[in-house]
Amino acid sequence: MYWQPPDAEDTLFEDPRLVEALGRVAEHVASTGIIQGWMAASTQTNQWMITWTGEGAEGQWEPGLEPAQSQLKAWNHDLVEQERTSKADLREKMDQLASGHWWSNPPGGLYRSFGTFELEELIGLACVEDGMGWSSALVRRLQIECRKPVFHITEPRHWADLCRRYPLEVSATMRRNWFETTGRDGLWVQPDWQAVAEDYDGVHLGLGAYLAGAGEIIAVDARRASVIAGWNPDETYWFTDAVQPVDEVRTWGISDAGGRDVWLRR
Repeated sequence: MYWQPPDAEDTLFEDPRLVEALGRVAEHVASTGIIQGWMAASTQTNQWMITWTGEGAEGQWEPGLEPAQSQLKAWNHDLVEQERTSKADLREKMDQLASGHWWSNPPGGLYRSFGTFELEELIGLACVEDGMGWSSALVRRLQIECRKPVFHITEPRHWADLCRRYPLEVSATMRRNWFETTGRDGLWVQPDWQAVAEDYDGVHLGLGAYLAGAGEIIAVDARRASVIAGWNPDETYWFTDAVQPVDEVRTWGISDAGGRDVWLRR
């Protein structure tokens, strides 16, 4: 969790004995071939929007209420201003700083979508980084008209590439929280999504890249580093307004399948 040091469970999973044991499991899973799609770029024609329903779903941001460029401009302005006003924090002792902002994803009011596993289950239903225990959702396919390419992050080095090409310094803003999760105190950058949107109509974080990089130190160059924070696996943020929900709304919910919870279409 980005706002606190590693807990007992995190520490346990770093134990070399457990790493070795899980390594054999990982090799077996990799040999089946089922993870190849985790490393692939997303398919524009298979993008689905999730609207959580039921308990804990209050206060969701409805996408498309403001033009994408307006959201990106406001996001950039707010983060640059926050970094400017937080510069004094770079001189403070770490334990004197309050927990604050940690997300490095684009604005939450943009359209966001996910691909699917087999049987049409959305990756975004099964793989949620920071959920509220949701057990039901409305799902709808998105139709996107892109004039520019989508940037696919299929491994952590692609994130580093974005940070080098479109750097936005967040050393003061992220100092406390990213130190908590990584143990590193230094220069931090993240992609400037307003600048990225000038060249791309969307950015996609693949499932494999999430597993390899989320919460980890990603070196950008000899002095700067970054963190993938606040994303869900296989999530795509759209920087274009040419996005439209199409087809019928589908209802999905969690059901008990032999002692384990699975998402099924209702």
